[in-house]
Amino acid sequence: MVIGKSLSTEDQNLVHTAVQKAGASTGAEVNVTIVPASGTYIGYVFADAFLLSSLIDLILWHENYAQDFPLFLLIQIAVIAAAVLLPWIRRLFIRLLPKHVRHHQAAKSAGLEYLHLMHHVPAGKPVVMLYVSLAERYVHVMHSRALRDRVDNSAWLDIVTRFTETMKKTGLKEASLQAVGNIEAALLSKKA
Repeated sequence: MVIGKSLSTEDQNLVHTAVQKAGASTGAEVNVTIVPASGTYIGYVFADAFLLSSLIDLILWHENYAQDFPLFLLIQIAVIAAAVLLPWIRRLFIRLLPKHVRHHQAAKSAGLEYLHLMHHVPAGKPVVMLYVSLAERYVHVMHSRALRDRVDNSAWLDIVTRFTETMKKTGLKEASLQAVGNIEAALLSKKA
């Protein structure tokens, strides 16, 4: 179970206990992965900062406030450094990225987490992973082949829908606990 600094230690222990309980009662490997962000997006931040600094340079040159190349270079370096070093500016640039780019990165990261998890689980054991990326506002339930016949895909979609609704109303801790309970219920109701 990987959980970033998004939950307090007490809340992490509650989620961890719920995950262990769900795993013990279902015989499946249940995992919750909550990350602050699925990637650094540093290439996008650099590109956006370069475009913004170039726009500032263009405006200064067009309005005849500045004509010197060293000043333009200094402005570009300052804007790029601020975008990379100041977290709130970096988060702003990430938030401005198109949704499909953020979700693609989150899906890729979820797949890598799932692959890593599968290397540590015995072959044939059912696996369910709830992946939550807070910066991308992305939630995904990944499951092993052993569960495809036992649990309908609509059950996983329902868990994601409930998670997002609960997250909006009561927060991450309650949403995570409810999702683990829903995963456990889905595994038990369809258990062969």
